[in-house]
Amino acid sequence: MRISATILITVFLFFFGVLEGQQFLNLDFERKSAEGANRAWGWNKHPWGPTTFVMDSLVVMNGNFSIRSTCGKGEKDCVKAGYAFGIEAYEIKEKELFFSAWFRSDKPGIRAGVSIEYEYTDEKTGKYGKKTISGTLQDEALDWTRITVETVLPATATNVQLIVHRKGKGTAWFDQCSLEIDGREKRSVLVADEFTNKQIKWLQQQVSPFASPLPVANFDTTAASKLDFLKKAFEGSTIVALGESTHGTSEFFSLKHKILQYAVEELGFRVFAIEDHLVSCQKVNEYVKGSGISRKEAMAGMFSVWMKQEVYDLVEWIRTYNETHPNDMISFIGFDMQNAVLPIDHLKKFLLARDPEFYDEHQELLAELKQQGQQAFTLTDSLKADLLQKAERFSEAVKFRSDRWARDFHDADDLRWSKYASRYAILIKQFFTEAYHGGFALKRDQAMFDNLTWYLEYIYPRQKAIIWAHDVHISRADHSNERHNLHLSLSMGSFLSKKYGDKYRSFGIFTHRGTFSAYPSYSNLSRIVQDELCTSPKGSLSEALHQVASKTGNRHLFLPLSREVDWLNRPLPIRFANHIADDYGFYMRIRVPYQFDGVFFIDQTTGSTVVK
Repeated sequence: MRISATILITVFLFFFGVLEGQQFLNLDFERKSAEGANRAWGWNKHPWGPTTFVMDSLVVMNGNFSIRSTCGKGEKDCVKAGYAFGIEAYEIKEKELFFSAWFRSDKPGIRAGVSIEYEYTDEKTGKYGKKTISGTLQDEALDWTRITVETVLPATATNVQLIVHRKGKGTAWFDQCSLEIDGREKRSVLVADEFTNKQIKWLQQQVSPFASPLPVANFDTTAASKLDFLKKAFEGSTIVALGESTHGTSEFFSLKHKILQYAVEELGFRVFAIEDHLVSCQKVNEYVKGSGISRKEAMAGMFSVWMKQEVYDLVEWIRTYNETHPNDMISFIGFDMQNAVLPIDHLKKFLLARDPEFYDEHQELLAELKQQGQQAFTLTDSLKADLLQKAERFSEAVKFRSDRWARDFHDADDLRWSKYASRYAILIKQFFTEAYHGGFALKRDQAMFDNLTWYLEYIYPRQKAIIWAHDVHISRADHSNERHNLHLSLSMGSFLSKKYGDKYRSFGIFTHRGTFSAYPSYSNLSRIVQDELCTSPKGSLSEALHQVASKTGNRHLFLPLSREVDWLNRPLPIRFANHIADDYGFYMRIRVPYQFDGVFFIDQTTGSTVVK
């Protein structure tokens, strides 16, 4: 019997659950992630530990893959370990959930179970909490045995996790997980309220199309006129931040290059600031202003996510512009602080040349901070606290010493160096503050704000700046409820918004579908892969703009955002993909107009081009 192509496609989509506009549930482990068989799509260890979870094609109950979990160490190391799948709460709240999995082991003594975990808000007290509902536990299963759990989620449930877990020494397998909602098995779930036809029509009336995200070789009047909508969007601003929902999308990078051209040629912006280390970018600044070093040498110290052809092209354009405008140059700066060695080495060079006495007093301390800074995030909390106190005391000593430098130095180059030396000491303190508090405290965003404003107030005063960073960092976070803001209202952009008001403008960059270049995982940074982005789900602004793009035939759109439109101000799913391969990525719920003054939208995107 011959099967039509249409039927085959339908079966394929049903099998993989890739239903347009919904969250796909890879509960049978049949789809691989960007890490291949090392991790099933959408699944992650929960929590991290010595127990492994990998896809297995040899021992299966049904289909092509199961999950094999192994702990071969001593019993005390084989504590409870889980494998979790995050699921959207929208469609499953206040409904009966029945989650099951099949389990078997290679020997008696392994205990396995399933759980449903979620966060919630207590409706009486308003406090946030976390709850785990555990189901049946199976102590011995040398053949496939079903384990189950059931519950009803509260109306305020968020961050739902479906978890299979095991405890004990040996090998276990899980297969054929299943989720039933009110008695019906689900392979995908809806994630938010869909936009109505009336709302799509309103969006269609508000957007401005732009021909392409690609920069132009000769930015003449004709090229500029196609971006004239930016004059109104940028009007009155002195700092314009351009975000990105991924750190590896070619069209995002090229669009920023194009907007930079417009901002320089038409609006008088002369500072370009990127999410990279302050010290690393000093060499790039020297290069774009005509130094004899090569572009490769100048960019060698930058973050690997920027080692892309699109960024190289932008740097080269700035240098070319500066060659033809020697009295009106563009400056290239960084504002990040995720490295202690760089500022320590540069500060040492300054002190040896200009204040060897002060260096001798602090030589041992600097050597200790440099050595420990290379492993600071892996140290004990007590040692981290000790290093932070030393970095703080050293920063205060440099601050006090800088008053002497201001009196003694008369040469302009010496005075400029002294300003940077003081900032290097602060960078060292910022690094150890981040190491002590951890990334979730978001001390990094505060530090990036401090570094950026230092540049704009003391090094390049009265100059207008374009910022390049991830969406989460540039977010204004202006909503009164921190849960509806990116980075819990502690983004770099939130500090900029408070300080500069409407002189600061923030613009996100979204896409509907495509690929992006990324590392396979945080534990595998040895290679770059082209990872497929999850198609934006219904109820997200990205999907709504995709509808507008399909109706108008314009695949590149700019949408100014209004806080006066209630339906646009409801919490909406927004994509977050960093420099690491991402499976789903739409768990965040934010009020978009309180984060961005507008969004650029590119319907389909491709991965940025890696420069070897």
